[in-house]
Amino acid sequence: MKRAFLVSFCVLAFTWRIFSQSSPADAANYYEHGMQALSNKDVKKAEKLFKKSIRENDDAPSMYELAKIDYERNTISGRTEARELLSDAIFKEPKNLSYRYLLADVFKVFSDHIAYGIYKDIIKIDSTSPEALFNLGRIDASDFNDYHNSVVSYGQYENLSLEKYAQESYRSAKGYLEKAIKYDSTYKEAYLHLSFLFEDNRKITEGIHVLKNAEQIFPGDKNIHLYLGLLLYENSQIDFAFKEYQTALSLMPDSERTDFTFNSVKEVLKPALGDKFKNYSDEQLKQMIKYFWNISDPLYLTDYNERLLDHYSRVAYADLRFSEPKKLIPGWKTNRGEMVLRYGEPIKRVRYRPFINVGGSTQIGMKTDVWYYKYFTVGFTDQFLNGNYVFSEPLPGDRYIPQFGGDTPMLVDYLRKIQFQIYTPRFDGPTFKVPYEIAQFKSKGYNYTDVYVNYGIDAYDSLRAGNYYHEKYEWGLFYFDSLHDPIFSDKGLIDSVSSKHKVDVKDGRNLLVNSLNMSVYPDSGELAFELERKSDNGVSTNHIPFYPRKFKLRRLDISDAILATKLLHDTSDALPLKRNGYSMLPNPSHIFEADKPIYVYYELYNLSVNENDINDFEQKLIVKKKDESSGLSKAVNSVLNVVGLGNKKEEVIIMTKYQAQGKNPQINFQLDMHTYQPGDYIVTFLIDDLLSKKEISKEVSLTLR
Repeated sequence: MKRAFLVSFCVLAFTWRIFSQSSPADAANYYEHGMQALSNKDVKKAEKLFKKSIRENDDAPSMYELAKIDYERNTISGRTEARELLSDAIFKEPKNLSYRYLLADVFKVFSDHIAYGIYKDIIKIDSTSPEALFNLGRIDASDFNDYHNSVVSYGQYENLSLEKYAQESYRSAKGYLEKAIKYDSTYKEAYLHLSFLFEDNRKITEGIHVLKNAEQIFPGDKNIHLYLGLLLYENSQIDFAFKEYQTALSLMPDSERTDFTFNSVKEVLKPALGDKFKNYSDEQLKQMIKYFWNISDPLYLTDYNERLLDHYSRVAYADLRFSEPKKLIPGWKTNRGEMVLRYGEPIKRVRYRPFINVGGSTQIGMKTDVWYYKYFTVGFTDQFLNGNYVFSEPLPGDRYIPQFGGDTPMLVDYLRKIQFQIYTPRFDGPTFKVPYEIAQFKSKGYNYTDVYVNYGIDAYDSLRAGNYYHEKYEWGLFYFDSLHDPIFSDKGLIDSVSSKHKVDVKDGRNLLVNSLNMSVYPDSGELAFELERKSDNGVSTNHIPFYPRKFKLRRLDISDAILATKLLHDTSDALPLKRNGYSMLPNPSHIFEADKPIYVYYELYNLSVNENDINDFEQKLIVKKKDESSGLSKAVNSVLNVVGLGNKKEEVIIMTKYQAQGKNPQINFQLDMHTYQPGDYIVTFLIDDLLSKKEISKEVSLTLR
């Protein structure tokens, strides 16, 4: 029995040995079995099979697959093992580009510049490889940004510029990225990086061209629309930038859109709201943000808010340049991003390269960015040599020192409190100024005020044909209350102006005058008067705090005074300002030629009257030169009666008595100053109501040429 058992055991053991040994065919299939295990998501089994295949077959495909598994562990040891496996695989199959691409990915974690050499080897094998060309361009573009506007302390030179090296990297990056697009017209990242490269080197038009081509291929990509909006904005194509931003926002996920349009604005406003900020709900903050955008809009004529577009551009720029993807931190939340968000891009920036100072105690100067704004300068240091710059501050006694002497955290904290944001409007065209004046009169509507805005367009900008000047302008007149709710809004288009509206100012310069008007309740707010010149999109925008006059209901009062070059008792003529039976050609510049008449118009309210509804008052007109040291001409010729000339006070006093019907007379007369010396004058109207013994006055300034 024992012998039978022993024989049976030996047979079974022999059989087990035979079947436990792998056949050559089985060994050759370790790789295929490993791939099958991967498809079943059994990574551990696949790893064992690939290792067996390498031991028995020393095959490059198994080395490659095992390297991928090691690389995906995202550990130092895993990347080291992957690097060794890939090096062996490339030695066995040097023309297999997949092995080289993965090896480049492994090295990118350590150093882009080591990976650069691998990509160079790839294009020696395949000169049309879009991936290798893109990465070479990406790395060169990074070098360009690192060296652009950089200096280094070297020997006797305090600041040795590295711009030469930057431009070499720029040309190399441009060539590689353009080739990547040439060989793969759908390589989206190549389009984006090429446009960034152009933008960084201030070749904005070229960047716009690249992104417009990409937009045709990827119409639904929000990043392309977003960065095209940024470049269009930087190129002052504001209208087109607005459309691109709208498209980009519509393509963003809700969380990203909220971050972009709401959270970033909260960050800007936080210092202005102070300690109360944390007590506000999101709904309250949204209302405050809406108010902030409304009061910040520099041009109401357009359908969009230029200040809001500027904010979008700042967020896009910060996210593009300063994001920390590994930490999921958007660019506007970083130190450099905050400065862009609040104060825009700096006027100038300089990067100081790292250096070692070996004298006395060894010190290492950290890589430092210095940004120059108009009224302040800030510094950022790459403290941990990882490209994430933080506000630079003094580190006494430390071996690692910033190359900027100021205490940036302290300065920025101060800036947040005194000026939490700076914004300079940017428009499609140039800005220009127009002379304008605001004149206020009592309205026929109960307790309302009639407001006239008289302005002059430079006739030099218009083409004259016959009795008309031709130049298209859009005008807008707006009034908002203290909460910035719209009270009055009116727009219009000017395409020709009659020569009857022309006012001669000086040195051959002529103004084409127009007048706008509105009736408003006297409550404080903001008045905006705007013009847009259609030929070049030039803009004149005038926003002022405005307090409409509250005219007295029963006591003596006086309107503002209009100085005009023409005045008619007729409103059928083409003169621009029409009021209660009179039409006038006001001169908003208040600059007059001495040999031409000056017409004066104003209104009195609530004069006392006798039983026949007749008033009785005296006007004392006082003309005084602002610069009294130069004196006045003593020969005064006027249609009015000259009552006195005070030589010591150097002023002309002209007195006239009036009797007219009604409590609210309209006063107009002609002032002849052709014998006065050129200069700046103040004209005061002093009204004495002879029946009530009440007085009131009004003054206006003018300049004689």
